[in-house]
Amino acid sequence: MVKFGKRGNERANDVLSGGEESVSGRRKASRRGAVVLAVTLFLVAFALVLAATFPFRSAFTVALAVVAGLALAGSVHIAYEWERAVVLRFGRFHRLAGPGLYVTVPVVDSVTIVIDQRISSISCSAEQVLTADLVPVDLDAVVFWMVWDPKKACLAVEDYEHSASLVAQTALRDAIGQVEIAELSMQRAHIDRQLKKNIEEKTEQWGVTIIDVEIRDIRMPQELQNAIKRQKGGVSYQIFDSKWKEQLSAMPQCFGGVTHYIPPEQEAEYEHAINHFAAGYASDTYFQGEIEQGSIIPADSIEELAKAVNIPADALVETVERYNELAHAGKDADFSKVSTRLFPVENPPYYAVPFGDSGMLVLIGGIDCDVDCRALDAEKNPVPGLFVAGNTMGGRFLVDYPVTVAGASHSMAMSFGRLAGRKAAEGK
Repeated sequence: MVKFGKRGNERANDVLSGGEESVSGRRKASRRGAVVLAVTLFLVAFALVLAATFPFRSAFTVALAVVAGLALAGSVHIAYEWERAVVLRFGRFHRLAGPGLYVTVPVVDSVTIVIDQRISSISCSAEQVLTADLVPVDLDAVVFWMVWDPKKACLAVEDYEHSASLVAQTALRDAIGQVEIAELSMQRAHIDRQLKKNIEEKTEQWGVTIIDVEIRDIRMPQELQNAIKRQKGGVSYQIFDSKWKEQLSAMPQCFGGVTHYIPPEQEAEYEHAINHFAAGYASDTYFQGEIEQGSIIPADSIEELAKAVNIPADALVETVERYNELAHAGKDADFSKVSTRLFPVENPPYYAVPFGDSGMLVLIGGIDCDVDCRALDAEKNPVPGLFVAGNTMGGRFLVDYPVTVAGASHSMAMSFGRLAGRKAAEGK
Protein backbone atom coordinates (compact mmCIF):
# COMPACT_ATOMS: atom_id res chain seq x y z
CA MET A 1 0.00 0.00 0.00
CA VAL A 2 1.29 3.47 -0.87
CA LYS A 3 0.05 6.50 1.02
CA PHE A 4 0.52 10.09 -0.08
CA GLY A 5 0.52 13.13 2.16
CA LYS A 6 -2.10 15.88 1.85
CA ARG A 7 -1.42 18.93 -0.24
CA GLY A 8 -3.65 19.07 -3.28
CA ASN A 9 -7.35 19.88 -3.18
CA GLU A 10 -7.34 20.56 0.58
CA ARG A 11 -4.57 23.11 0.12
CA ALA A 12 -6.25 24.69 -2.92
CA ASN A 13 -9.50 25.07 -1.02
CA ASP A 14 -7.71 26.68 1.90
CA VAL A 15 -5.95 29.14 -0.41
CA LEU A 16 -9.02 30.04 -2.44
CA SER A 17 -11.00 30.63 0.74
CA GLY A 18 -8.43 33.21 1.76
CA GLY A 19 -7.30 31.47 4.94
CA GLU A 20 -3.68 31.57 6.00
CA GLU A 21 -2.48 28.07 5.52
CA SER A 22 -0.57 26.09 8.13
CA VAL A 23 0.67 22.57 7.41
CA SER A 24 2.36 20.76 10.31
CA GLY A 25 2.88 24.10 12.03
CA ARG A 26 4.66 25.71 9.05
CA ARG A 27 3.55 29.15 7.88
CA LYS A 28 2.39 29.31 4.28
CA ALA A 29 1.60 32.15 1.88
CA SER A 30 -1.90 33.58 2.21
CA ARG A 31 -4.45 34.90 -0.32
CA ARG A 32 -5.96 37.18 2.27
CA GLY A 33 -5.04 40.25 0.22
CA ALA A 34 -7.05 38.97 -2.74
CA VAL A 35 -10.06 38.41 -0.50
CA VAL A 36 -9.75 41.90 0.94
CA LEU A 37 -9.68 43.35 -2.59
CA ALA A 38 -12.80 41.42 -3.59
CA VAL A 39 -14.68 42.56 -0.48
CA THR A 40 -13.56 46.15 -1.01
CA LEU A 41 -14.70 46.18 -4.67
CA PHE A 42 -18.03 44.70 -3.68
CA LEU A 43 -18.60 47.36 -1.04
CA VAL A 44 -17.54 50.18 -3.37
CA ALA A 45 -19.86 49.06 -6.19
CA PHE A 46 -22.67 48.38 -3.76
CA ALA A 47 -22.30 51.82 -2.17
CA LEU A 48 -22.11 53.66 -5.52
CA VAL A 49 -25.18 52.02 -6.99
CA LEU A 50 -27.08 52.39 -3.72
CA ALA A 51 -26.14 56.08 -3.56
CA ALA A 52 -27.11 56.66 -7.21
CA THR A 53 -30.51 55.04 -6.75
CA PHE A 54 -31.14 56.32 -3.25
CA PRO A 55 -34.00 58.68 -4.30
CA PHE A 56 -35.73 55.64 -5.81
CA ARG A 57 -34.73 53.23 -3.06
CA SER A 58 -36.60 49.99 -2.96
CA ALA A 59 -35.91 46.28 -2.69
CA PHE A 60 -35.12 46.32 -6.39
CA THR A 61 -32.42 49.00 -6.06
CA VAL A 62 -30.82 47.15 -3.13
CA ALA A 63 -30.78 43.96 -5.20
CA LEU A 64 -29.31 45.91 -8.10
CA ALA A 65 -26.57 47.24 -5.81
CA VAL A 66 -25.78 43.71 -4.64
CA VAL A 67 -25.60 42.46 -8.24
CA ALA A 68 -23.32 45.35 -9.18
CA GLY A 69 -21.05 44.61 -6.19
CA LEU A 70 -20.85 40.94 -7.06
CA ALA A 71 -20.17 41.71 -10.72
CA LEU A 72 -17.29 44.04 -9.93
CA ALA A 73 -15.84 41.75 -7.27
CA GLY A 74 -16.08 38.84 -9.70
CA SER A 75 -14.50 40.77 -12.55
CA VAL A 76 -11.30 42.12 -10.98
CA HIS A 77 -8.87 39.54 -9.60
CA ILE A 78 -5.36 39.25 -8.21
CA ALA A 79 -2.93 36.51 -9.18
CA TYR A 80 0.22 36.38 -7.06
CA GLU A 81 3.69 36.14 -8.55
CA TRP A 82 3.69 32.34 -8.45
CA GLU A 83 0.11 31.90 -9.71
CA ARG A 84 -1.50 31.61 -13.12
CA ALA A 85 -5.26 31.71 -13.62
CA VAL A 86 -6.86 29.66 -16.40
CA VAL A 87 -9.67 31.74 -17.95
CA LEU A 88 -12.37 30.09 -20.06
CA ARG A 89 -14.77 32.04 -22.30
CA PHE A 90 -18.06 30.30 -22.99
CA GLY A 91 -16.40 27.04 -21.86
CA ARG A 92 -13.43 27.29 -24.23
CA PHE A 93 -9.86 28.13 -23.27
CA HIS A 94 -9.32 31.87 -23.62
CA ARG A 95 -6.08 32.81 -21.88
CA LEU A 96 -3.75 32.50 -18.91
CA ALA A 97 -3.92 35.47 -16.56
CA GLY A 98 -1.42 36.74 -14.02
CA PRO A 99 0.60 37.60 -12.18
CA GLY A 100 -0.96 40.83 -10.95
CA LEU A 101 -4.40 42.31 -11.58
CA TYR A 102 -6.55 40.87 -14.33
CA VAL A 103 -10.13 41.42 -15.43
CA THR A 104 -12.77 38.97 -16.62
CA VAL A 105 -16.18 39.59 -18.18
CA PRO A 106 -19.01 38.47 -15.86
CA VAL A 107 -21.02 35.49 -17.13
CA VAL A 108 -18.90 35.30 -20.30
CA ASP A 109 -15.58 34.45 -18.63
CA SER A 110 -14.86 32.04 -15.82
CA VAL A 111 -11.69 31.40 -13.82
CA THR A 112 -11.72 27.64 -13.71
CA ILE A 113 -8.57 27.17 -11.64
CA VAL A 114 -5.67 29.14 -10.15
CA ILE A 115 -2.48 27.09 -10.44
CA ASP A 116 0.47 27.44 -8.10
CA GLN A 117 3.74 27.23 -10.10
CA ARG A 118 6.08 26.97 -7.14
CA ILE A 119 7.94 23.74 -6.38
CA SER A 120 5.73 21.47 -4.31
CA SER A 121 6.34 18.17 -2.57
CA ILE A 122 4.35 15.08 -1.77
CA SER A 123 5.55 12.61 0.84
CA CYS A 124 4.57 8.98 0.41
CA SER A 125 4.96 5.80 2.42
CA ALA A 126 5.05 2.45 0.63
CA GLU A 127 4.17 -0.57 2.74
CA GLN A 128 4.93 -4.19 1.87
CA VAL A 129 6.39 -3.45 -1.58
CA LEU A 130 7.96 -6.62 -3.02
CA THR A 131 11.52 -6.54 -4.33
CA ALA A 132 12.70 -8.68 -7.26
CA ASP A 133 13.52 -11.51 -4.83
CA LEU A 134 10.05 -11.20 -3.23
CA VAL A 135 11.13 -9.53 0.00
CA PRO A 136 8.49 -7.12 1.42
CA VAL A 137 9.92 -3.73 2.38
CA ASP A 138 8.48 -0.46 3.65
CA LEU A 139 9.72 2.81 2.16
CA ASP A 140 9.36 6.53 2.75
CA ALA A 141 9.86 8.76 -0.28
CA VAL A 142 9.25 12.35 -1.30
CA VAL A 143 8.43 13.70 -4.79
CA PHE A 144 9.31 17.31 -5.70
CA TRP A 145 7.36 18.68 -8.66
CA MET A 146 6.01 21.84 -10.26
CA VAL A 147 3.50 22.86 -12.94
CA TRP A 148 5.35 24.31 -15.94
CA ASP A 149 2.31 24.53 -18.26
CA PRO A 150 -0.88 25.63 -16.45
CA LYS A 151 -2.94 25.23 -19.64
CA LYS A 152 -2.11 21.54 -19.93
CA ALA A 153 -2.56 21.00 -16.18
CA CYS A 154 -6.09 22.35 -16.49
CA LEU A 155 -7.22 20.94 -19.84
CA ALA A 156 -5.34 17.63 -20.20
CA VAL A 157 -6.18 16.00 -16.87
CA GLU A 158 -9.02 16.33 -14.37
CA ASP A 159 -6.83 16.51 -11.23
CA TYR A 160 -3.15 16.86 -12.11
CA GLU A 161 -1.85 16.42 -8.56
CA HIS A 162 -3.88 13.31 -7.78
CA SER A 163 -2.97 11.82 -11.15
CA ALA A 164 0.73 12.53 -10.56
CA SER A 165 0.42 10.83 -7.18
CA LEU A 166 -1.04 7.70 -8.77
CA VAL A 167 1.74 7.64 -11.37
CA ALA A 168 4.34 7.98 -8.59
CA GLN A 169 2.70 5.13 -6.70
CA THR A 170 2.91 2.79 -9.69
CA ALA A 171 6.45 3.90 -10.58
CA LEU A 172 7.63 3.33 -7.00
CA ARG A 173 6.34 -0.22 -6.95
CA ASP A 174 7.77 -0.96 -10.41
CA ALA A 175 11.21 0.42 -9.53
CA ILE A 176 11.47 -1.51 -6.26
CA GLY A 177 10.21 -4.65 -7.94
CA GLN A 178 13.14 -4.59 -10.38
CA VAL A 179 15.94 -4.75 -7.77
CA GLU A 180 16.86 -7.33 -5.18
CA ILE A 181 16.97 -6.52 -1.49
CA ALA A 182 20.79 -6.59 -1.38
CA GLU A 183 20.95 -3.95 -4.13
CA LEU A 184 18.25 -1.68 -2.73
CA SER A 185 20.40 0.41 -0.40
CA MET A 186 23.44 0.47 -2.67
CA GLN A 187 21.43 1.61 -5.71
CA ARG A 188 19.24 4.18 -3.96
CA ALA A 189 20.56 7.09 -6.04
CA HIS A 190 20.02 5.12 -9.26
CA ILE A 191 16.48 4.21 -8.19
CA ASP A 192 15.76 7.87 -7.42
CA ARG A 193 16.84 8.87 -10.93
CA GLN A 194 14.86 6.05 -12.54
CA LEU A 195 11.76 7.01 -10.57
CA LYS A 196 12.09 10.62 -11.69
CA LYS A 197 12.40 9.56 -15.32
CA ASN A 198 9.46 7.13 -15.21
CA ILE A 199 7.12 9.55 -13.44
CA GLU A 200 8.05 12.47 -15.68
CA GLU A 201 7.35 10.48 -18.84
CA LYS A 202 3.70 10.36 -17.80
CA THR A 203 3.25 13.74 -16.11
CA GLU A 204 4.98 15.83 -18.78
CA GLN A 205 1.90 15.60 -21.01
CA TRP A 206 -0.10 17.16 -18.17
CA GLY A 207 2.24 20.14 -17.85
CA VAL A 208 3.81 18.78 -14.65
CA THR A 209 7.57 18.32 -14.36
CA ILE A 210 9.28 16.23 -11.68
CA ILE A 211 12.15 18.09 -10.02
CA ASP A 212 13.44 15.23 -7.90
CA VAL A 213 12.45 11.98 -6.23
CA GLU A 214 14.18 10.87 -3.03
CA ILE A 215 13.79 7.62 -1.12
CA ARG A 216 14.29 8.71 2.48
CA ASP A 217 14.02 5.45 4.40
CA ILE A 218 13.97 1.72 3.68
CA ARG A 219 12.70 -0.71 6.32
CA MET A 220 12.95 -4.47 5.94
CA PRO A 221 11.58 -7.24 8.20
CA GLN A 222 13.52 -7.65 11.47
CA GLU A 223 14.18 -11.33 10.79
CA LEU A 224 15.81 -10.41 7.50
CA GLN A 225 17.96 -7.79 9.21
CA ASN A 226 19.14 -10.46 11.63
CA ALA A 227 19.90 -12.84 8.75
CA ILE A 228 21.95 -10.18 6.96
CA LYS A 229 23.97 -9.57 10.12
CA ARG A 230 24.79 -13.27 10.24
CA GLN A 231 26.10 -13.41 6.68
CA LYS A 232 29.79 -13.86 6.04
CA GLY A 233 31.55 -10.54 6.29
CA GLY A 234 29.08 -9.25 8.83
CA VAL A 235 31.14 -10.38 11.83
CA SER A 236 33.99 -8.65 13.64
CA TYR A 237 36.58 -10.26 15.88
CA GLN A 238 38.49 -9.41 19.01
CA ILE A 239 42.11 -10.56 18.64
CA PHE A 240 44.40 -11.23 21.62
CA ASP A 241 47.34 -13.43 22.54
CA SER A 242 48.44 -15.82 25.31
CA LYS A 243 49.00 -13.03 27.85
CA TRP A 244 45.27 -12.45 28.23
CA LYS A 245 45.29 -13.53 31.90
CA GLU A 246 47.73 -10.79 32.86
CA GLN A 247 45.89 -8.16 30.86
CA LEU A 248 42.51 -8.70 32.53
CA SER A 249 43.60 -6.66 35.55
CA ALA A 250 43.52 -3.54 33.35
CA MET A 251 39.89 -4.10 32.38
CA PRO A 252 37.17 -2.10 34.19
CA GLN A 253 34.13 -3.74 35.72
CA CYS A 254 31.64 -4.10 32.89
CA PHE A 255 28.66 -6.05 31.64
CA GLY A 256 29.32 -8.66 28.94
CA GLY A 257 33.11 -8.46 29.21
CA VAL A 258 35.63 -10.72 30.94
CA THR A 259 37.39 -8.73 33.65
CA HIS A 260 38.63 -11.30 36.20
CA TYR A 261 40.84 -14.40 35.92
CA ILE A 262 40.25 -17.17 38.45
CA PRO A 263 43.24 -19.50 39.02
CA PRO A 264 42.63 -23.29 39.05
CA GLU A 265 42.70 -23.59 42.85
CA GLN A 266 39.79 -21.12 43.18
CA GLU A 267 37.56 -22.42 40.37
CA ALA A 268 35.26 -24.37 42.70
CA GLU A 269 34.69 -21.29 44.84
CA TYR A 270 33.78 -19.14 41.83
CA GLU A 271 31.95 -21.80 39.81
CA HIS A 272 28.63 -19.92 39.70
CA ALA A 273 30.26 -16.62 38.77
CA ILE A 274 32.39 -18.23 36.05
CA ASN A 275 29.33 -19.78 34.40
CA HIS A 276 27.34 -16.53 34.47
CA PHE A 277 27.91 -14.49 31.32
CA ALA A 278 27.41 -11.07 32.84
CA ALA A 279 29.67 -11.65 35.86
CA GLY A 280 32.90 -11.28 33.89
CA TYR A 281 34.88 -14.18 35.44
CA ALA A 282 37.00 -16.65 33.46
CA SER A 283 39.22 -19.60 34.26
CA ASP A 284 41.39 -22.05 32.34
CA THR A 285 38.58 -24.61 32.33
CA TYR A 286 36.07 -22.05 31.12
CA PHE A 287 38.47 -20.79 28.45
CA GLN A 288 39.14 -24.30 27.13
CA GLY A 289 35.42 -25.04 27.06
CA GLU A 290 34.83 -21.95 24.92
CA ILE A 291 37.51 -23.14 22.48
CA GLU A 292 35.87 -26.58 22.22
CA GLN A 293 32.49 -24.94 21.57
CA GLY A 294 33.97 -22.74 18.84
CA SER A 295 33.33 -19.48 20.69
CA ILE A 296 37.08 -18.84 20.85
CA ILE A 297 39.23 -19.63 17.80
CA PRO A 298 42.93 -20.46 18.49
CA ALA A 299 45.92 -20.40 16.10
CA ASP A 300 49.71 -20.53 16.33
CA SER A 301 50.24 -17.59 13.97
CA ILE A 302 48.37 -14.54 12.74
CA GLU A 303 48.25 -16.03 9.23
CA GLU A 304 46.65 -19.24 10.56
CA LEU A 305 44.19 -17.20 12.60
CA ALA A 306 43.21 -15.22 9.50
CA LYS A 307 42.56 -18.46 7.61
CA ALA A 308 40.51 -19.85 10.50
CA VAL A 309 38.21 -16.83 10.56
CA ASN A 310 38.13 -16.57 6.76
CA ILE A 311 39.56 -13.07 6.32
CA PRO A 312 42.54 -11.99 4.13
CA ALA A 313 45.79 -12.87 5.92
CA ASP A 314 47.72 -9.86 4.64
CA ALA A 315 44.98 -7.51 5.91
CA LEU A 316 44.98 -9.06 9.40
CA VAL A 317 48.79 -9.07 9.57
CA GLU A 318 48.89 -5.41 8.57
CA THR A 319 46.19 -4.54 11.14
CA VAL A 320 47.98 -6.38 13.97
CA GLU A 321 51.34 -4.83 13.06
CA ARG A 322 49.83 -1.35 13.12
CA TYR A 323 48.15 -2.05 16.46
CA ASN A 324 51.41 -3.38 17.94
CA GLU A 325 53.19 -0.24 16.76
CA LEU A 326 50.66 1.92 18.59
CA ALA A 327 50.80 -0.31 21.69
CA HIS A 328 54.59 0.01 21.94
CA ALA A 329 54.29 3.78 21.46
CA GLY A 330 51.80 3.89 24.32
CA LYS A 331 49.29 5.99 22.39
CA ASP A 332 46.51 4.96 20.02
CA ALA A 333 46.63 7.65 17.36
CA ASP A 334 44.04 5.82 15.22
CA PHE A 335 41.11 5.10 17.55
CA SER A 336 42.13 6.70 20.89
CA LYS A 337 42.02 3.50 22.91
CA VAL A 338 43.17 4.28 26.44
CA SER A 339 46.87 3.59 26.98
CA THR A 340 46.28 1.41 30.05
CA ARG A 341 44.64 -1.19 27.82
CA LEU A 342 47.11 -1.05 24.91
CA PHE A 343 48.69 -4.51 24.94
CA PRO A 344 50.66 -5.78 21.91
CA VAL A 345 49.45 -8.96 20.22
CA GLU A 346 52.73 -10.82 19.66
CA ASN A 347 52.87 -13.87 21.97
CA PRO A 348 51.43 -17.06 20.45
CA PRO A 349 49.06 -18.78 20.55
CA TYR A 350 46.65 -16.18 19.24
CA TYR A 351 42.90 -16.12 19.74
CA ALA A 352 39.91 -14.61 17.95
CA VAL A 353 36.47 -14.10 19.51
CA PRO A 354 33.68 -13.36 17.01
CA PHE A 355 30.99 -10.81 17.73
CA GLY A 356 27.68 -11.88 16.19
CA ASP A 357 24.49 -9.90 15.67
CA SER A 358 23.58 -9.85 19.37
CA GLY A 359 26.40 -7.62 20.53
CA MET A 360 29.24 -5.53 19.15
CA LEU A 361 32.13 -3.98 21.03
CA VAL A 362 31.84 -0.22 21.47
CA LEU A 363 33.44 2.21 23.91
CA ILE A 364 34.05 0.35 27.14
CA GLY A 365 34.00 3.38 29.40
CA GLY A 366 32.43 5.96 27.14
CA ILE A 367 32.87 9.70 27.43
CA ASP A 368 32.17 11.13 30.86
CA CYS A 369 29.26 13.56 30.82
CA ASP A 370 26.96 15.38 33.21
CA VAL A 371 23.17 15.21 33.50
CA ASP A 372 22.83 17.66 30.60
CA CYS A 373 24.81 15.33 28.28
CA ARG A 374 27.76 17.75 28.24
CA ALA A 375 31.13 16.02 27.77
CA LEU A 376 33.52 16.47 30.68
CA ASP A 377 37.27 17.03 30.56
CA ALA A 378 39.87 15.42 32.84
CA GLU A 379 38.96 17.87 35.65
CA LYS A 380 35.25 16.98 35.26
CA ASN A 381 34.44 20.39 33.79
CA PRO A 382 32.01 20.66 30.81
CA VAL A 383 33.67 21.02 27.43
CA PRO A 384 31.96 24.01 25.74
CA GLY A 385 29.73 23.01 22.83
CA LEU A 386 30.42 19.25 23.10
CA PHE A 387 27.52 16.89 23.85
CA VAL A 388 27.31 13.09 23.83
CA ALA A 389 24.40 10.67 23.55
CA GLY A 390 23.77 6.96 23.10
CA ASN A 391 26.61 4.44 23.10
CA THR A 392 29.25 7.16 23.40
CA MET A 393 28.01 8.14 26.89
CA GLY A 394 29.94 7.02 29.91
CA GLY A 395 28.30 6.10 33.19
CA ARG A 396 25.00 5.00 31.65
CA PHE A 397 24.74 2.04 34.03
CA LEU A 398 26.18 0.92 37.35
CA VAL A 399 29.05 -0.70 35.45
CA ASP A 400 30.49 -0.07 31.99
CA TYR A 401 28.47 -1.53 29.13
CA PRO A 402 30.63 -2.51 26.12
CA VAL A 403 27.88 -4.21 24.10
CA THR A 404 25.09 -2.82 22.00
CA VAL A 405 21.55 -4.08 22.39
CA ALA A 406 19.20 -2.79 19.71
CA GLY A 407 16.41 -1.65 22.01
CA ALA A 408 18.62 -0.11 24.69
CA SER A 409 21.01 1.50 22.22
CA HIS A 410 18.29 3.01 20.04
CA SER A 411 16.11 4.23 22.88
CA MET A 412 19.01 5.81 24.76
CA ALA A 413 20.34 7.42 21.57
CA MET A 414 16.91 8.94 20.89
CA SER A 415 16.13 9.94 24.49
CA PHE A 416 19.50 11.41 25.36
CA GLY A 417 19.96 12.72 21.83
CA ARG A 418 16.80 14.78 22.29
CA LEU A 419 18.02 16.00 25.68
CA ALA A 420 21.45 16.89 24.27
CA GLY A 421 19.80 18.73 21.37
CA ARG A 422 17.60 20.75 23.70
CA LYS A 423 20.52 21.70 25.92
CA ALA A 424 22.63 22.63 22.88
CA ALA A 425 19.80 24.81 21.57
CA GLU A 426 19.52 26.49 24.95
CA GLY A 427 23.22 27.29 24.76
CA LYS A 428 24.10 25.38 27.91
